[in-house]
Amino acid sequence: HMEPFLLVGPEGCGKSMLLRYAFQTNRKMEIATINCNAQTSAIHVIQKLQQSCTVAATSTGRVYRPKAERLVLYLKDINLPKPDKYDTMQLIAFLQQLILYKGFYDGLEWMGIERVQIVCSMNPGGTVGRHNLTT
Repeated sequence: HMEPFLLVGPEGCGKSMLLRYAFQTNRKMEIATINCNAQTSAIHVIQKLQQSCTVAATSTGRVYRPKAERLVLYLKDINLPKPDKYDTMQLIAFLQQLILYKGFYDGLEWMGIERVQIVCSMNPGGTVGRHNLTT
C-alpha cells in the first residue's frame, strides 16, 4: 500500500535497515532518501522530487510521476529541522500538504504528485537537537 507512515525508535536500533529490508522486495520501486538536518526545508523535498520524477501534463494540470513504477520518499530524522519563530516546522507543514492534497503550489501553478509514498523516521523527542513535531 502507499500509506505514509512514521517510524520512531532510539538511535541505532535499525530503523533504516528495517525500511531497506521491507522495500527491497519490490524491484519496481525507487527509494529517495533525504537526511534531515536543522536547515532542511520544503525546497529540499521539491528538489528530490525533481530528481526522482518526470513532469507530465495531464487534463488536470502538471504532475510529478516517478521514473520507476513507484517512489518512496524517505525522510530520515524528521524531527531535526528547526521550528520557525511561530514554533512551526515548515517541512512538516509541507509534508502534510503533500499527503492531504497530493501536490503543492510551485509559484502559481499546482503540481500534483502520483505514486509517491512518504515515509519518515525519527529518534524520540528529548534528544539534543531534536524537536517535537507540529501538526
